Amino acid sequence: FGEGDAAFDAEGQLGEPSKEEQAQLDTNEIMAEVNDAAFEDPEQGDSVGEVDELTGVASEDGSGDRDSLEDTAELGERLHDDDIESEELVDGDEDDEDDEDEEEEEIPTSPRAYGYVDIGDGKFTLLNQVNPNSKKHFKMVGTKFLTLAHAWESAGWRHRYDASPAVALYLTKPITKVPGSVGKMISQVSKSSCIGGSKGAQLRCKVGLADAHGCSYNDLRISPPQYNLLQRDDCLEYMRVAALPENARKQWIFKDGGAFHGRRMKFYEGLKSEVKKKYGKCTKNRKDAGLIMMEYVAQPVLFARKKFDLRTYMLIASTKPFLVFYHEGFVRRSGTAYVNGTFSKLGHITNHKSQDKQAGHFWSFEQLENYLVDEQGFPAGYMGTEFRNYVKHVTNYIFQAARFRLKRRSGAFMLFGLDWMIDQGRNVHFLEANGNPTIQNYEGTNLGPRIWNTMASLVTLVQREPETLNKGGDMTVRQGFKYAGWELVFNEAEELISGKSYNACQLPEYEECKDPDRCPVW
Repeated sequence: FGEGDAAFDAEGQLGEPSKEEQAQLDTNEIMAEVNDAAFEDPEQGDSVGEVDELTGVASEDGSGDRDSLEDTAELGERLHDDDIESEELVDGDEDDEDDEDEEEEEIPTSPRAYGYVDIGDGKFTLLNQVNPNSKKHFKMVGTKFLTLAHAWESAGWRHRYDASPAVALYLTKPITKVPGSVGKMISQVSKSSCIGGSKGAQLRCKVGLADAHGCSYNDLRISPPQYNLLQRDDCLEYMRVAALPENARKQWIFKDGGAFHGRRMKFYEGLKSEVKKKYGKCTKNRKDAGLIMMEYVAQPVLFARKKFDLRTYMLIASTKPFLVFYHEGFVRRSGTAYVNGTFSKLGHITNHKSQDKQAGHFWSFEQLENYLVDEQGFPAGYMGTEFRNYVKHVTNYIFQAARFRLKRRSGAFMLFGLDWMIDQGRNVHFLEANGNPTIQNYEGTNLGPRIWNTMASLVTLVQREPETLNKGGDMTVRQGFKYAGWELVFNEAEELISGKSYNACQLPEYEECKDPDRCPVW
C-alpha cells in the first residue's frame, strides 16, 4: 500500500509519533483492514447504500438555465426508474460519515446551488466550496499512502495527527467514519459504486445510462460485450449469443464480480456445457456483485510479444458543480509471452498484483507510443490523439453513468483509476474502473510525484480558490482547459449554461474530435 505513515514535528519534518499519535495510527490501520475486507479490491472501494434522490431539478426562483435544469432533472428521474430502492450495490457500511455528522443533502434549485453564477455571454463564476481562509492542515484516516501525504504537502498543506478543529482536509478510504468532516475537504464522494464498485454495479449503471438514452451499451462498443449471469435478461441474451453457430469458437472470460486481482477468473471457448448446466435456466435476477461473462479481447496488440493494459485516471474534483478531469497513466505489461487459446495467468492477467514479481512491468505512455509506431505500424502521435481523445470521451461516459447517484457535498473529491486495452484493429476497450487506486510513483513511468502533486494543487484551487483557475469564465471543455496534465472532460456549469444535455448515444468516433481545443460538449 505504501511506505506507511510518519508523524511530523513542529517544523513539518518527519519525526516519531507520540503515544497518542501511534494509538491513532493503530486505529487507522485496523480501519483500513476492515475496509479492505469489505470491498472487491484492497486498492479500491466505494461508499455504498441507497440510491440517491434526484439532485438536479428545475429552478423554483426562475434564475437562469430553467430548461437545462429541467432536462437534467428528467434524465435523473429516468435513470432512477429502473433502480430498486434501498438496494445496496456492494457490501459495506451505508455512508462515509457518521449519521450524526452527516451533512443534509441539498437539492440544487438554482445555478448558485450548483456552485456557480451565470455572468452572461456563456460565461460563469465558480463559487468556492470550503472556507478559503482556513489553515491548510490535513489528516489521514484509514489510508497509509506516504506518497499521497507528500503530494498534499507540496500543495502547501501540513499533516496533522491530533483532533484539532483546524484540520481542513481529510484523506480517507471509503466507509471510514470521519466525525467533524462536514464543511471540510474530504477525498471521498458518497454513492460512487457505479464507478468504483463491484463489476456487477459498474455494468448495471453503464447499461442503465445507455438504456435511458435509447441505445444499447453493448452496441456502443465501449467495452467488450458482457453479460451478468445473475440478471435474467442479460443471462438469456448471453445464452442466445453464445449458442450461435458463428460464435462456436468465440472466447469468453468469466469474472466473479466481487473478486479482484484476477482471482476466480475462468476462460471459455464457445458455450460450455458446464456454464449452460449451471446458469442456463436464467432464473436469477439479483442486484449484487454479479457473475460477469465478457467477450475476451483475443487479439490484443502485444508489446514485445507480451500482453499489456493501460491505466488512466479520472478525478472528480468537485461535486458543486461537477468538475471531472482526465490524466494519462501508465502501461502494465505481463511477464510472459501471450499465446492465444491458452490461459496462463502470467500471460493473460496484467494487473500489478498478478505480476508483482515480474521485471519490466510498468512502462510509460511515451515508451508504448514509440513501440506502437516503430514496431506495430500505428500512426505517429496515436497515444496523444486517437487514444487520448476517445478515452476522454469514455471517461465522461463512465462519470455520467454515476452522475445522478453521486452525493453532492461541499469539499468532496475523489480519484479513480480506469483500465483499458487496445486490440490489433486499434480499437480501445474499457475494462473496468477502480476507486481509490494505489498512490505511488511507479518508477519508469514518468508520472510520480508530479501527477500527485499537481492533483493536490488542482483540488485545492478548485475547492478553495476556483476563480484563480476560471479567469475570464473560460474553464470549459470547449476551450480545452488543462491544469498541468489534468484535462477537463466535464464541467456541469458549462453544460447547464449551454443547454446541451449529455447524450450517451452520441459517443463520437475517434475522427470526430481530433482537436481537443474545439471538441464540443458531449
